[in-house]
Amino acid sequence: MKKLIILVFAVVAIVALIAGCSSNETNEKTETVFGTNSKGAKITIDQLADIQPGTAVQMKEVGDRLWVVYYAGIDGNWELAEYQIHEAESAISKLDITRPKRLELFKAFTEEDMKPLHEAVDSKDADGFKAAFDKVVKACNACHKKEDHGYILWKIPSERPTYLETKEVK
Repeated sequence: MKKLIILVFAVVAIVALIAGCSSNETNEKTETVFGTNSKGAKITIDQLADIQPGTAVQMKEVGDRLWVVYYAGIDGNWELAEYQIHEAESAISKLDITRPKRLELFKAFTEEDMKPLHEAVDSKDADGFKAAFDKVVKACNACHKKEDHGYILWKIPSERPTYLETKEVK
């Protein structure tokens, strides 16, 4: 019985050694194939990762959402402001996957810098909203500067989005 266990162990060790040597000899990158395109070429996970939108694309969406948040808050359209804050944070959360090295920055922004804005919207506090929104803009610009993108200075657009109607507040 003892000899059988030693024999099995030896066979497993030899197979593992051969597998390790063959992968080192070929030095090929192991690619996980996700599927094929319409021409039958392989689509790898690495290729899919390469075509994911970068930070700039997501930040454009965040900026557009915050633009709507601002004018919705000014109009007292708290439901729209809340919805757009949620959507801005959703866009930011996708960066956790595509830009994991900046995870702590994004987390701090959504959990700390956006908190007063959430509170102002939840309490329908027009004055608090303006102050909280100003802090969000300053936090965005401070983050850009910290990440060597200080040339990106976000500001509140002087005009409301053309598609945004003023809500009649009762």
